[in-house]
Amino acid sequence: MAAYRADDDYDYLFKVVLIGDSGVGKSNLLSRFTRNEFSLESKSTIGVEFATRSIRVDDKVVKAQIWDTAGQERYRAITSAYYRGAVGALLVYDVTRHVTFENVERWLKELRGHTDSNIVIMLVGNKADLRHLRAVSTDDAKAFAERENTFFMETSALESMNVETAFTEVLTQIHHVVSRKALEVGDDPTALPKGRTINVGSKDDVSAVKNAGCPQDLRLKSNENEQLPNFLHLTSVPYSWFFYGIVLPRVMFHFIVLIVFVVFDCFRIHSRQI
Repeated sequence: MAAYRADDDYDYLFKVVLIGDSGVGKSNLLSRFTRNEFSLESKSTIGVEFATRSIRVDDKVVKAQIWDTAGQERYRAITSAYYRGAVGALLVYDVTRHVTFENVERWLKELRGHTDSNIVIMLVGNKADLRHLRAVSTDDAKAFAERENTFFMETSALESMNVETAFTEVLTQIHHVVSRKALEVGDDPTALPKGRTINVGSKDDVSAVKNAGCPQDLRLKSNENEQLPNFLHLTSVPYSWFFYGIVLPRVMFHFIVLIVFVVFDCFRIHSRQI
């Protein structure tokens, strides 16, 4: 049985990602599991966030570093890089919006295209408390999970239903995969399997987390003191705003003025010839 661990001593560090369409409740699942908080005014995630929590699995302390990213298409470049090093994933859809369930297959394909084949995947139907608005049946979701060989669970971040269970099950299954890999190569099961990276990113990435004193919720920004993964310094939003909001309109304006002058000059020359 898993239990909460407040200190920063751990035997394993596992990276788990939250994926799915925007608005399905990924950020509230993260905050509910790591801080036992829920916000009715939760806004769309900008870029990437992550939080950590340690639990005990089979007499080992497992520290989960859970990454939450925006579901909007304009953040796809960040999302592709953020899969790197993940050993577990919660693929979330909204049980009241069938289109979010329809998009699960695309998310799953993208996930498997950027991660190891042994990644543990949990299909999560969130907002199960909205029973009168349900648009996706439990049987349909179960059938999809069985077909794709993933775990499945319905949750409610609002009512804190199955949130703890879902995350704990993913971390437990990851630990079992790691232990099995260690036994297959004849290593001590308490040691990491050879050739398999469990820590997130580089040593600097992990050190940044430790130096922060086991932060429960960090919004990653390029101006913070911690050493962040390289892809997180590619903050695309400000540059996109500058280009589309300032540079492009001015270029278009000058181009239109030039066209007007050329047309006017051609008309003037034609009039003289007549």
